[in-house]
Amino acid sequence: MADPKTSGSLPTEEALVELINKSGKALGRRELARSFKLATSERRALGAMLETLAEAGKIRRGRNRRYMATDHLPSVSVLEVSGLDDDGDLILRPTDQRFDKAPPRIRVNTRGLKGPAPGIGDKVLARLEQKRGGYLAHIIKRLEQRPSNIIGIFRQHPDSGIIEPADRRLKTNFMVNSRETGGAEDGELVECETAPGREHGLPLARVIARFGDSSNPSSIVPALIAKHEIPKTFPAPALRQAEQAGAASMEGREDLRAVPLVTIDDETARDFDDAVWAERNEDDDGWHLIVAIADVASYVRPGDALDKVAQERGNSVYFPTTVIPMLPEELSNGWCSLVPNEDRPCLTVDIWIDDKGQKDSSPIPARDDAISGPSHL
Repeated sequence: MADPKTSGSLPTEEALVELINKSGKALGRRELARSFKLATSERRALGAMLETLAEAGKIRRGRNRRYMATDHLPSVSVLEVSGLDDDGDLILRPTDQRFDKAPPRIRVNTRGLKGPAPGIGDKVLARLEQKRGGYLAHIIKRLEQRPSNIIGIFRQHPDSGIIEPADRRLKTNFMVNSRETGGAEDGELVECETAPGREHGLPLARVIARFGDSSNPSSIVPALIAKHEIPKTFPAPALRQAEQAGAASMEGREDLRAVPLVTIDDETARDFDDAVWAERNEDDDGWHLIVAIADVASYVRPGDALDKVAQERGNSVYFPTTVIPMLPEELSNGWCSLVPNEDRPCLTVDIWIDDKGQKDSSPIPARDDAISGPSHL
């Protein structure tokens, strides 16, 4: 417990709300004061802050002057336009992550709204009015407007085009002006950018990319890459670092090249991440296993250009016909791949199991500096 005579400083409203939301239970002034190391004399000011937050709907009052996370949105909230309903009306969702799993229904009051209605991807500041089954949003102002791309099938009409969205959450089609079709042909899978305004009751869009006949499976992969904004290229510093990479030094490593490690990935794989080996124990009681993975850390160091792009991507993305690697191919398919019959740095672990498959022991840390090869398919 903090010394009550030692004065801290009053938290910001954001810090106070965050602590209450994360606690998962009702908290009293005393508990909150201890968390922020406040003196007894500061509890009255803390109480006033809590009441202000409760009146604004940012937290909820419980019994015995305790406060908890609210199930309701604040009366003034930041919202994002996420789509359109069956009638073509805007679908709004809170940007507050607490409501991601079960977003409330929010309808929009467009009366008195100046200029074109917000488009998909726009963020707005809105005053919320609780209604049966959800909220009615009165838009105060736009906070951010950014184009939102849509993947869909282009349908040719005499003087225009119609986009049928591939995303079933978008409940309406989009109208494409004849000058904005980008040369798309009927039945093609295309990428569109939403545009402000409506025509014939439909929201507008413009074609920015064509992927080919929607009935051709080869059109699906580039469309998915575009839809999920998966980066296909690497910045120049990361490419340079990958191109300059060479064979890892064998100094200080344990030589496992005499061990016939077997790669797990088959012959069609683009890279080989893992390899295994096993032998019967000398006393014929159980098995000794070695599991090896590529030592990516030999080539990617904290904070360097490759580390930054890897953090942004998070992982490689695999499709039936192609892969978008997390690292440039010089590494993902080269030095960081346990290519058969070539020396590669690896991280390994020894595991001993009994005849029933139960683990007997596995020393930690394992052999974290080894060199493997040749490995075998």
